[in-house]
Amino acid sequence: MKSSAFVLAVLLLTAAVFAVQPPVSFYLIAIPGALETHIYGVSNKNLAVGYYIDSTGTWHGVEIAGKKITNIDDPNGTNTTCWNANSRGVVACFYTDSFGASHAVLYHGGQFQEIAPPGAQQTLAYGINDLNQVAGEFLDVDNVWKGFVYAGTNYQTLEVPGAIGSYAFDVNVNGMVSLQWSDSDGNIESALYNGSSYQTIDVPGATNSYAHAIDAAGDVVFSWTDSTGLFHAAALMNGKIKKFDGPGCVGGTYADGINDHHVVVGVCATSSIRDGFYAIY
Repeated sequence: MKSSAFVLAVLLLTAAVFAVQPPVSFYLIAIPGALETHIYGVSNKNLAVGYYIDSTGTWHGVEIAGKKITNIDDPNGTNTTCWNANSRGVVACFYTDSFGASHAVLYHGGQFQEIAPPGAQQTLAYGINDLNQVAGEFLDVDNVWKGFVYAGTNYQTLEVPGAIGSYAFDVNVNGMVSLQWSDSDGNIESALYNGSSYQTIDVPGATNSYAHAIDAAGDVVFSWTDSTGLFHAAALMNGKIKKFDGPGCVGGTYADGINDHHVVVGVCATSSIRDGFYAIY
C-alpha cells in the first residue's frame, strides 16, 4: 500500500546507469492503495498514462496530470489498460470484455471511441501521436496477429517480412512506426517501419527485444530480456542502443514510453512490488 499521492521516491541516476545524457532524475510513481502501478506512456504535455491493479485484482486505466489522478474505465469492459497519450489529451487504451477479448478504444474527456480494422476479432491500441494517428495490433479472421496504424478512417496493416505475428506499438509525427514481431523460433524481435521498408533494431545481446514508444526524432525505448529472463530497459538514441536499469529495480526495468522532451516512463519491479517510473535524461 502507498501513502504518497504520486511520487513514492526520488533518486538520482548517474551516466553509468542510463548512459544516454547525464544527469538523469528517476521518480517512482505509485497510485495510493494499488497493488501495482504501471506507467506506459507520457505525452508532450507530461500527461502520464497506464493502469493500476486495485485490492480486488481489477485493472483500471489511469491518467496522471501533476497530482491529479483520473481513472479510465471503459463501461463495456472488466479491465482497462492505457498505453499512450498525445498533446490533445487523447489516450490510446484497450479493454477486456467478459469473454476475454480485447477491444481498442480512444479516450478523451470522459468519452470512449472504439476502433477496429475491418474483420478484426480482437484489437489493442498502444501508441498515439499528436496527429491523432494510432498504432496497435489486431487478430485477423485467420487468427494471425498483425500491426495497424489508424488515421481517422483509414487502417494500414503492417506485417514484418518473415514474422509469424506483428505488433505495432507507436507511430511518430513523421510516420515512423516501432514494432515487435515474433520469429519462427518464438522469440520477440523489434523493427522500425519508415513507410516503405522495415529495419531490425534488436537490443544487442538480448534474448527478446520489445520496442515500445518512438518520439519525433526517431528515438525508441525498449524492454528486453537477458539469458535468465530478467527484464532490462534500453533506448535507441542517435543511432545507438544504450542499456539501463533503474536503481532498486532488482526484479526488472521496463521502458515503455518516451516524449519529445527527454522524458522516459515505464515500470520498475522492486523486491516487493511493481511501480511506474518517470525519468528525465
